[in-house]
Amino acid sequence: SPKTMLVGDNFLAQPRAGGDVINGFLNLGERHELISLDVDSAALKLAQFSEGLGVGERARTRGGSAPEPAPLAALRSAGISVVRTGRSVKLSTDLSRSAGMNTAANSGSPAPIYADDLIRGWRLDVRTVNAAGTPTSKWQSLCQRNGNYTLAGGPAFQGQDEGWVEMAVTEQPGNPGDIYLHESLARWNGWSLCVEPPGKPTPDRAVDGGAPFGVDTKFSPVPGSLPSLRFGKTYQLRARGADLTGGGVPLASDDVKFVSRPLTYLRYEPVPAPFLVLRTPGGEGETPENLVVRSFNDAATKDTIATTQAAERHAAPPRAAAQFCETHGVMDDAAGRLRKDIYPLIVERHEPKADLEDRAGRVVAEADWILPYFPDPLAQRLTIQGLPLAAPGSREQITLDYGDAASWPRPKPIRLRLIEGTRGYRYDTATRVLEIRLPKGDKVNLKISTALKDDSLNLLQVWKWLVERMQKDQKLAGQLSTLTVKAQAGRLWMLTPQKEMTIVHAVQQPLKAPEITAIRASRPGNAPTIARFDGLISIHGKSTGVVDYTAAWEERRDEPGNPANNPVVDRAKQSASSFRLDLRFPNDEVPEVIDAPIVDNDNQLTALYQPSQNRIAFQITAPGLRAAAANFPSMSFADTRYRRVNLTGRAATRFADYMFDRDDQPGKVLTRTAAPTVVDIPNGARPLAPQV
Repeated sequence: SPKTMLVGDNFLAQPRAGGDVINGFLNLGERHELISLDVDSAALKLAQFSEGLGVGERARTRGGSAPEPAPLAALRSAGISVVRTGRSVKLSTDLSRSAGMNTAANSGSPAPIYADDLIRGWRLDVRTVNAAGTPTSKWQSLCQRNGNYTLAGGPAFQGQDEGWVEMAVTEQPGNPGDIYLHESLARWNGWSLCVEPPGKPTPDRAVDGGAPFGVDTKFSPVPGSLPSLRFGKTYQLRARGADLTGGGVPLASDDVKFVSRPLTYLRYEPVPAPFLVLRTPGGEGETPENLVVRSFNDAATKDTIATTQAAERHAAPPRAAAQFCETHGVMDDAAGRLRKDIYPLIVERHEPKADLEDRAGRVVAEADWILPYFPDPLAQRLTIQGLPLAAPGSREQITLDYGDAASWPRPKPIRLRLIEGTRGYRYDTATRVLEIRLPKGDKVNLKISTALKDDSLNLLQVWKWLVERMQKDQKLAGQLSTLTVKAQAGRLWMLTPQKEMTIVHAVQQPLKAPEITAIRASRPGNAPTIARFDGLISIHGKSTGVVDYTAAWEERRDEPGNPANNPVVDRAKQSASSFRLDLRFPNDEVPEVIDAPIVDNDNQLTALYQPSQNRIAFQITAPGLRAAAANFPSMSFADTRYRRVNLTGRAATRFADYMFDRDDQPGKVLTRTAAPTVVDIPNGARPLAPQV
């Protein structure tokens, strides 16, 4: 029979040279590491992200548009894992050695057995340490359990023991020849490694024949034996070996030579943007992120009549899972243990009625909304960027608290209210209402995100990486204070991704008909049948989406026999559309200060919008105006003769999508028409010489 190599006079198996087992412990200090990142999901997300970039780049090379910028996918905290790089290679080596030992034993020359050959699994222990590495708790086993054993047709009995974690390999379906081994030995997510978590569905097993060996087993943790996994705490782990008989080093051992390096457990997940909920049913084109009030000004006399509409939203902290909140420690009592009264609240807030995230058209009419879900513990306030002020182009941001940390899990949402008025906003601390005012025809894009308090930043792993990187670089170290301010204000997307919001005061018709204040027509020398216009059009840019001009004129011909020698009207003509200007701007937001180009469907410049004077310019001769483009508005004629043309402008509202649904659209006038303007179209060429 094979001999077991012992350490000195102790009944303790000797470690194999280069092995991982020493004195009954797994040597976690050298070849093993502790990680808290979900590496599998991170790798999968990165692969999918890279594939998406490749698809977009291939589309661009075939003439398509460039892909939209996109951030990397968020990382995920996954408890604490004990990992060993190259674990599969070690398994292959161990299997080859075991095969050789088996061959030697069968041949009558058995090889000696070492500690590595006797290990059946591992019992993991956890303790907390402070920043200096000094232990702040005793070792606690993740494998202690109470067992309830029921024999088939016999009695039941109870007992306490320690389980262990074993190696698990996987195979690909249809390819049983290859096995795969994860580099993670075990992962602790705050629960026992040897007891199923509560609430996990498992099939019922009958005692007679359904359970292995006719014994039905049920396990539960030993009360008070499990440590708490909490963000911000620092942990050490050790792994005690379980031999073939189930024995091994006891939990009471104080051997610390082979423990892991300390790991501070931090959060990888960003803090989501606030959850927006309608307070009243939304109208056409309205969503939780789009606040819209409407003025039905179907006549110019109604332009000064204030609307009574108001759009309201609840802005609440984002939702978080109960286990995630537990890991933040907000469910703990003063002793750091889970509160006994928390379970009924967990049950209440996991009912289907609390699931507002997936319900379309969700409406909460109450003025003071009591959240039916657990809010993210780090979401204690919000920031809104881009709030409008009276001066053109002026914006501000505001940060508002939901309440202090003690208010969890019942923070007080902020109510957003949009009404008509001069640009501005006001926050009422008593009612917790942020009132935003917009004049008719105005539209503003906002950004809303979760703002962080000082102590919250220290719980985020991505922030720790940023700080460590900046402190290593003298050029970046000086910017750390600025970056900290941005992070606390919710303006660092890696930590607090922003949500786009839009506030709109929609009007049925533009607030001004397009008025030509200067116009001139010319005939290009290389295209004498075309009339090109340059001039100025006064509009209300914020409420105008399209300006369309039609032309009408009379075709005349000379009658030599006419005694009065006047041209005779041959027929009247009208062009369906002389030229059209689409006022399209980036992010669908009309510029307020800087001149902006107007382009056609081919992305060619045709004119210039000048917000300071609220006009469209396509003129090259007036002093102070630069040329908007070479591709000026124009119209084509069949010949080069002179004509006198009436140009009639019609402006269409920018807010048609917000006014009526398709059933109500017919008969609703969404345009405003100006009086005609007379324009002389010169000859494009000299008349032909008379033939006598």
